[in-house]
Amino acid sequence: MTNGVPLITFAAVARLLAEHGWRPFPGLQTSKIPAMKGWSGLNAAEWDGADLIAAVSEFQPADLYCCCLAVQAEIAVLDADILDLEHAAIADELARRILGDTPLVRIGLAPKCIRIYRADGVIRSRKLHPLEIFSGSGQFIGFGWHAKAGRPYVWPQASPLIINVDSNVIPAVRQAQLERFTTELFRVVPRHLLPTRQGPVAPVHRPSVSACACSPHFTATGSGLPPSCSTKPVMASTMKRFGLSLHPPPGAAFLKMSSGN
Repeated sequence: MTNGVPLITFAAVARLLAEHGWRPFPGLQTSKIPAMKGWSGLNAAEWDGADLIAAVSEFQPADLYCCCLAVQAEIAVLDADILDLEHAAIADELARRILGDTPLVRIGLAPKCIRIYRADGVIRSRKLHPLEIFSGSGQFIGFGWHAKAGRPYVWPQASPLIINVDSNVIPAVRQAQLERFTTELFRVVPRHLLPTRQGPVAPVHRPSVSACACSPHFTATGSGLPPSCSTKPVMASTMKRFGLSLHPPPGAAFLKMSSGN
């Protein structure tokens, strides 16, 4: 319980999420950092059922762990880190018009949000702050407590707990649609360029346009970022195919990874 509100934990939802084709793993409830080393293996392969059950038993007490979701290649996740209400409304309208009206919208600290779409497996992950696109890499918090918002993460329409990852109710998107969406978005919403080795780059200022809407929050860690720390044993198998070599201690649960091409 937090402020009298029940916590939604990794242990509470992990197995149901996996049954619907999603890739859950534990994160630290307080810091939103992944609690399991090797979690990025889930971007490429699903859990073995027995190993997921072992992970649920291992990461205790349950209230310490939120539920993160690894982003597989079959989905595309758009993280709109936009706090300006007018700009968030514009992003919402553009997403509906160009990408489709997805029922999977997750809100942490509004109006920031993430939107989930089905992907064709060739969507590129990109960081275009304040927008990030993830497909086949990265992760986000699906269920847990958002300290700044003072409440749990919410799914206003529907959530992965009731929708299969390959369901036709999730709009499918192509790379060309995402390119059009980002082009139109950054005609209005300022792009926040990251510093380079030569020094910081001045942000691009663009004219403001009126509108209204809602957008949410998503903590994603791209595959190019440093590996997260862990307070629990490593729980991932050796994956030579993906260039990953992790050696769990005896008794650690293993992820089921395909060895085929």
